[in-house]
Amino acid sequence: MIQQIIHLKKGNNYQLPFNRPVSRFFFIPLFVALVITGCQTSGPIQPDAGSADIPPLIYTKHARCRMECRHINEAEIKEVLAENNINNRKSNPEGKPCPAYAYEGYSKEHQHLRIIIGKCDDHAWKVITCIDLGNEFECDCH
Repeated sequence: MIQQIIHLKKGNNYQLPFNRPVSRFFFIPLFVALVITGCQTSGPIQPDAGSADIPPLIYTKHARCRMECRHINEAEIKEVLAENNINNRKSNPEGKPCPAYAYEGYSKEHQHLRIIIGKCDDHAWKVITCIDLGNEFECDCH
């Protein structure tokens, strides 16, 4: 790509196709921008990422209560998990007895949700709780 831009070299300057001499230092920010753009990702990469990798879900009693109170269904839980957007600040990968991950995203009903998943087993994930980040609900879940 850069070679397509460079027309010919004159001393310490380069001639671009639009006939203006440019210092060789012109290319440093261009190179840095290309490297940064190539290194960016849309979110944290997890070894078990992706909707195809979501195993069956086991819902705790607490999660079922929160889902009912906050009007969240199983399809919405799966939608958020499929987005694979993990909030690392709200996750506890060293948690005992299971590592816990906070998935966040929007459902098709435009609810901004956080789903806390316990990954004790590769064959099934445990839905610990779910939170509607956009609304406050009075839930009586103990």
